[in-house]
Amino acid sequence: GGTPENRSEAMEMTGAQALFSRSQNFEFTGGDLLGRKTKPTGLKLLEGTARPDRINDEEPVYSSGGIVRPDEWLTEDEQQYWAHFAPKVISANVMTEADILALVQLCKETATYMRACKQIELDGDVLVGAGGEMKRNPWVIIRKQSFEASAKHMASFGLTPSDRTRIRAPRDGQKPQGNKFAGVRES
Repeated sequence: GGTPENRSEAMEMTGAQALFSRSQNFEFTGGDLLGRKTKPTGLKLLEGTARPDRINDEEPVYSSGGIVRPDEWLTEDEQQYWAHFAPKVISANVMTEADILALVQLCKETATYMRACKQIELDGDVLVGAGGEMKRNPWVIIRKQSFEASAKHMASFGLTPSDRTRIRAPRDGQKPQGNKFAGVRES
């Protein structure tokens, strides 16, 4: 069997979710089993789209203090991207200690993208095989995949122009203002 027979079957927890839920006393609501991933409450607050009836009052909150570069996870090339991205996302108040791995992934994908670009510049988009046949340089595929992956990570931190327009990050010492239209009702 591949696809579930009905919606209720699709909403059932996977074995791993059920096991984790029982062992950690967490509850999976099924909200992100189908369709789009649920947007984090912090992002909703920053964007001003938070609705009280949809806020998870028990959502975990992580500290933004104590963020250090995990040098053992990063190569020398990747560390330069950490030095580039980390100060930006930390100063914009969009990163917590729980986001370190996501930023590491962004640094790794960006380093892979840049390495692929350099290799393509040296070898070209098309290679000539031993028998004289033309074939696509494998670095072209690596470049495409690493660009797509890094773009997703950049979006999650608000590092692209279009993603920045959707985020109202609080300045140092300020709290997010929320939705300025929260008191307006539809007629």
